[in-house]
Amino acid sequence: MKRYGLVVSVLVIFAGPVHAQQPTAPSSPVEPTYRITIQAIQPRRPAALIPLYLTYGALQAADGYLTLTAIHHGAVEQNPIVAPIAGKTSLLFGLKAATTASTLVLIERFRREHPYRAICLIGALDSGMGWVVWHNHQVIQENRR
Repeated sequence: MKRYGLVVSVLVIFAGPVHAQQPTAPSSPVEPTYRITIQAIQPRRPAALIPLYLTYGALQAADGYLTLTAIHHGAVEQNPIVAPIAGKTSLLFGLKAATTASTLVLIERFRREHPYRAICLIGALDSGMGWVVWHNHQVIQENRR
């Protein structure tokens, strides 16, 4: 028992002053900061689309011009939707501009999911408009004779 008293005495003598701990303000736990960066990457436009778009616009303009020319040479518009406005330049070109713009916007939206199919679609539309322009040119040639 004497040893126990000796150990306690040594600890009391060599131990520093004992104080009660002061309560400190609890520090708010540091929440980890996460950063998530999301980049929406637009699919690249295939290089063939821009020339096809320009071709489509040029063919629409040529169709409007040749339609007006054919009507002035005595031809009759066969398209029942276009026939009422075929002789009115501003209305015809307004219709051509609106249909061209809306077609290209729709193809551009379609292109995001299906780029190859969009190229095929605008290529088919260019081919169809090419035939229409050729046909209008033939009608003008026949009416000039």
